[in-house]
Amino acid sequence: MTPATWDISTGTATCSWPDRSDDVINRGGEKIYPIQIEDVLLAQPGVRSAAVVAAHDEVLGESPVAYVVPAESWRPELAEELREACAAALPRAKRPSEFRLVSALPLGPTGKIARHRLRELAAGRRPAGLPRCRGWRARSGSGG
Repeated sequence: MTPATWDISTGTATCSWPDRSDDVINRGGEKIYPIQIEDVLLAQPGVRSAAVVAAHDEVLGESPVAYVVPAESWRPELAEELREACAAALPRAKRPSEFRLVSALPLGPTGKIARHRLRELAAGRRPAGLPRCRGWRARSGSGG
């Protein structure tokens, strides 16, 4: 599928972005785009990079999980700062259910974040080649 098509007979244009539908998180019928959450996280001074993916949720279907690479060494208060920033900027349904510290985000051959590998990690599977984490995992108190 091409990113944009033009139907001459009706004069309408259709845009679609391949592989982006997997990124959308469906939390109890609410559509959440990871970039909305990532923008909030990346605005925090303690964050070097961040990515948000869906994790299975028994009640709501999916729930956002944030993977965060700290700007400096890990600080215990970073989790609370991230929760507070998300609470101030995002509706409750869009807040991550978990924040997980990683030493690096997995990248594909083009240098983009390999979200499929993060989704595997969120599902409890450790993808081959993913850098080891330092063991920080904080559940959000925001609920669903």
